[in-house]
Amino acid sequence: MRRGFTIIELLIVIFLIGLLVALAAPAVLKSRDASRQATCLNRQREVMLAVQSFEQAKARFPGWREQLGAPGTWKTVSWQFSLLPYLERQDIYRSYSPGGELVAQEPTELVTFFVCPADDGGNSTTPSSYAANCGVQDAMIDDTTAPPDYAANGIFHDTMKSKNAGARRTQFRLSDMRDGARSTLAITDRAEVVSWIDWQKEQRIGIWWQNSLDPPSPARINGLKPPLTESKDLLHVRPSSFHSGGVVATFADGHGQFLSEDLDYLVYTLLMTPDGAKARMPNGDPVLAEIRKSTLPEGALAQ
Repeated sequence: MRRGFTIIELLIVIFLIGLLVALAAPAVLKSRDASRQATCLNRQREVMLAVQSFEQAKARFPGWREQLGAPGTWKTVSWQFSLLPYLERQDIYRSYSPGGELVAQEPTELVTFFVCPADDGGNSTTPSSYAANCGVQDAMIDDTTAPPDYAANGIFHDTMKSKNAGARRTQFRLSDMRDGARSTLAITDRAEVVSWIDWQKEQRIGIWWQNSLDPPSPARINGLKPPLTESKDLLHVRPSSFHSGGVVATFADGHGQFLSEDLDYLVYTLLMTPDGAKARMPNGDPVLAEIRKSTLPEGALAQ
């Protein structure tokens, strides 16, 4: 006569299956995160190749916001919009640029190059997961004038012509990258970026560094674990992601790597500044002055 399982035997089998699933789950999750990181890295690399193509065509890097067209007919767009012709999305660029049939509207298209697979994009129809190295916060002269950041502080500066008349400078060139493209951050994950068409404020689409060796925890990589909503806290203008333990980042030479959220903040600052010896705060003071006085040749900060 065939004998079936007893209740005890069935419970043992269920327990063993549960144990095996519990043991396998971390490996599955780790494999999935590694796959997402690889895809994210490839997408950022494509975006950086577009940045390099833009720089070759115009002899400057894109600003975190750009103005297209002629005076009087300018249309302000994001740094990501300006890259569309170099990402084989000329169709979107032509349609919404001055002269296009949809110039009075904003794009509604999804561009997958701008989305990390670990980021669900929230409720936006034009989601973005990536932020540009904007150096430090632009100083405001008044409600209509914002001088661009010092070129030595970052890569993507405000090129909005109507707000930069007579200001320090509006463009960043490859020749400004004295510390080397391989050691200068260009693009990183940032979980709070909402849309690739956003150009209103750099704190919504960029990353900054703080003039401190020990900034508050929210200002550090993955400080205050995402997801956050569209934050108005200026300390949140930093790399962040839905990846475990850090963020995917791409450097100005096009290579990418995973940055640990435990990265020393001085190292992060040095990676953010393309010409660290000349990095300045909005008031003109050298960045991390006391540290640099002991590590740089005498007189380097005064150049």
